[in-house]
Amino acid sequence: MQRIARYAAAALVAAGLFSSCSSSTPNTPPQQTYPSQMTFTQGESSTFQHSTLDTLPGEPTTGTPSTITSTLVFSGMVDGRSAQYERNVYSDGTPTDTGYFSQDASMNLWQKGFISSTINTLNSFGSQAGFQAPDPGWMMLAEMSAAKGASWNAYKWDTTQTISYNGLPVAIQIEVADNATMMADTTFTIGSKTYGVKHAQHVFTLTANSQLGSMASYTGYFDTYISGDLGTTVKNDRHPSQLTINPLVSSLIGYGSQKLSGSLDVMVSHQ
Repeated sequence: MQRIARYAAAALVAAGLFSSCSSSTPNTPPQQTYPSQMTFTQGESSTFQHSTLDTLPGEPTTGTPSTITSTLVFSGMVDGRSAQYERNVYSDGTPTDTGYFSQDASMNLWQKGFISSTINTLNSFGSQAGFQAPDPGWMMLAEMSAAKGASWNAYKWDTTQTISYNGLPVAIQIEVADNATMMADTTFTIGSKTYGVKHAQHVFTLTANSQLGSMASYTGYFDTYISGDLGTTVKNDRHPSQLTINPLVSSLIGYGSQKLSGSLDVMVSHQ
């Protein structure tokens, strides 16, 4: 701190001396832009550092983070949308897969399958409770041209299941939803270059209620940061969470509450 103070004092003295003998104006840094239009460039590649997050919010588990290399390979139609195909290669041995992005004329950015892992986790409970929430396919990831506070329902599915308790039927109303909100624009730095990025937050929930009270509940947060200039996400933060099962339900179906790990993917290079 003392070193910073000495440097700051020296800088102020130098600035004062310079201004006394020169009439030039100081350089103004360029204003940061936050483009809504995605610039998709085939062949461009991004490397992400991937960390698994344990059940303490924001705290990585022990061990060496892995890397994910994502390359925009080609474009084409996927389930009714003109899509950009992104091939993902994992350093930890996870099989290579493909991600899909699409942007419509209203500047809304769509992604296919970005909550599939969450759906699968909840369905592991659902397989015991008698339901399976469908994978939604395309979901709106962000309203790229919208202001902070804009919100939308990205996914909603509900059903009613009946279980037997003391010989009596108990109806459980189950709802799975993803509600998203545009947060404040921010910046993201890769090396020496800083980009203006869009930030969307998704809140994924499961509720299961009956006349006996809450049977199960889940809330998971997913924050994504998107660069229009780079044509991809630059940071994805899937927060650790917990699926809470009522002990009564646990005793009936043999499935208890689960702590769910999160993940953090941060871009470290782009070329």
